[in-house]
Amino acid sequence: MTASDDHSPSLPGILSLFTETLSLLRKNASVYFGYASWLLFPILLSVFLRSILDADRFLIANGLVQIFLYGVLVLYLTILFIVITPPLRAKTRIPETLHARIASVGIPYILTSFLVSIIVIPSFILVIPGFLFLVWLAFAGHRVVLSHDEIIPALKASKALVHGRYFAVFWRFIVGMMLIFFLYALLAIALLAIPAVLGITSFNEIFEATELTALEDTLISLLEILSLPVFTVYTTLLYLHLQETMKIK
Repeated sequence: MTASDDHSPSLPGILSLFTETLSLLRKNASVYFGYASWLLFPILLSVFLRSILDADRFLIANGLVQIFLYGVLVLYLTILFIVITPPLRAKTRIPETLHARIASVGIPYILTSFLVSIIVIPSFILVIPGFLFLVWLAFAGHRVVLSHDEIIPALKASKALVHGRYFAVFWRFIVGMMLIFFLYALLAIALLAIPAVLGITSFNEIFEATELTALEDTLISLLEILSLPVFTVYTTLLYLHLQETMKIK
């Protein structure tokens, strides 16, 4: 790894990737956000459960909804967005066997993500190895979904994509994701301020509250629906650019 890796001329910069992400989402908004709207079901179910259950029972019921319904849908939609991004970017047709394809790679994707987690998370104890493994293995899931690699070959292929340009990928992946999260946080704060702006509550009550109200929880959940495609499309586009520039190298 050398300092020159950070100035790779063949990879688009963070702002270019972010702009490409927003452009693709804008041109295909009905597709991406149409699928993302599936997450409205567990959100509305949580709102309904909150209205009919006491606090303790709601906590248990909502936990089950979040794990077994919301969590499964997020996983499914993440894979779906990875699958549909290349054809939408190339302006070709989405595979007719889309959902069958997602089902075929679901378990390998979960196992790959789990293996990456148990490698990356403990390595952060020493900090630097954590960042090394995080970037090296960041695209293993994409390899499983888009190239149908098995788990170990996917890990090796992900590392190979980063080889020789670690700092260039680090900058675009880590800092790029931090930028998106920062924008997400700003929007979340703005949404949480809406009740105070409307006079429903005060800003002091918002900042002093120990938990979100039903309205605040719903607003944040709606923001999560919008943010999931952004995060997934950004990383998928970065992966595709890495693939394309690796052929050139």
